[in-house]
Amino acid sequence: MRVLHRILVAALVIWALAPPAVAQQPEQREAQPLSREERLQKIEQQKKERLEKLRDRRETTREDLKLQQEKQRERIRAYQERNPGRALPPNLDGVNPAGRERQRGLGRGDGLGANRAERAAGAGQGRLKLQTTRIHNDHNLRLARLNRIKTLATQAGDIETAQKVDALIARENAAFAKSKLQLENRARQLEQRAAQRRQPGNAPGTQQR
Repeated sequence: MRVLHRILVAALVIWALAPPAVAQQPEQREAQPLSREERLQKIEQQKKERLEKLRDRRETTREDLKLQQEKQRERIRAYQERNPGRALPPNLDGVNPAGRERQRGLGRGDGLGANRAERAAGAGQGRLKLQTTRIHNDHNLRLARLNRIKTLATQAGDIETAQKVDALIARENAAFAKSKLQLENRARQLEQRAAQRRQPGNAPGTQQR
């Protein structure tokens, strides 16, 4: 009897000290799946909650915009009180520099066409630089893989595979050299076009009508 009593006490202690997950497993197994109507109600409730959050976010954004506009009006009013009759500075008039130049009647024969040409050339050079970086990265990655295969083949004594990989490496280097030459020629052409556009009378928008 004493042995059974000790076993029972030990079992009760183990059951009492068991983690919550272990104690909840029978209850979890008894949980029934939701019915179709309950699932639909849950989905509708989630939709309503998302709509409420979206509406609150929109209201917050609208209030923030109104507050910013009110602060801007206060700054303009304070500036006009301090400087009566003076034009608003760029940070208060709300017009970007290009629009301000157009309002002054500029845009023909004033060099703005040359600026546009330089921006276009700069965009082309930027795309070319990204393409060059991508080609270099791809070439380095392929070379690293081929060299790794060659090293493994050499260590395994597979001379034939190592020679084939050497041929692939030579072909890869030749293709990379060709691509690099094409990119350099393209960069040279872009630079020549930009130099021509910078010359007086060659930029679009600078010709006199």
